[in-house]
Amino acid sequence: FFTVQVGVYSKPVAASLLQNVNPLNSELTETNKIRYTSGQFNSLALAVEKREAIRKSGITDAFVTAYYNGKRITLSEADLLLKEKGAAVLAK
Repeated sequence: FFTVQVGVYSKPVAASLLQNVNPLNSELTETNKIRYTSGQFNSLALAVEKREAIRKSGITDAFVTAYYNGKRITLSEADLLLKEKGAAVLAK
C-alpha cells in the first residue's frame, strides 16, 4: 500500500503540531523514532492527492511512501511489484 509520511520524531508529537492530519498513524522505527503517516492507499495517484492536501495544510515536506508485507519499500520497488504481480499485491 501507499501512505503519506508527515514526519519522524524522537518523541511523541501532538496532533495539533502535525496540522491535525487525519487519519494519523504512528509506528516505531528501527532507530526508536516515531514515524507519522496518513492514509493507506491502493494507488499512487490517491496517495499523491493526500500528499498535496497535507502540503497545503502546512506540512510542506510530506511525501509518499510504500509498504509491502509490513516493510517500507521504495516507490520504484512498489512500481515493479505492481507490474510483476498486479493489483493482487495490494493490501485489502
